[in-house]
Amino acid sequence: MADEVDICNDAILCAAEERTAQIRASLQGEGQGDCDDCGCEIPAARRSAAPWAVRCAPCQEIEDHKGRHCRG
Repeated sequence: MADEVDICNDAILCAAEERTAQIRASLQGEGQGDCDDCGCEIPAARRSAAPWAVRCAPCQEIEDHKGRHCRG
């Protein structure tokens, strides 16, 4: 059975892999448009600040909050 450290390490690794995929998508011109979670358009200001973003800011906050308990 995995302990809490293993679970947190897995969450961090998954987040890093997701970020890498987002950056690759951005470089290929795929990181713009609609939010992957809610389907709303990602505002131009967010796309400018984070061109790799695949979520709108509110959905990204929710996603960030999911793993926050593992970071201490």
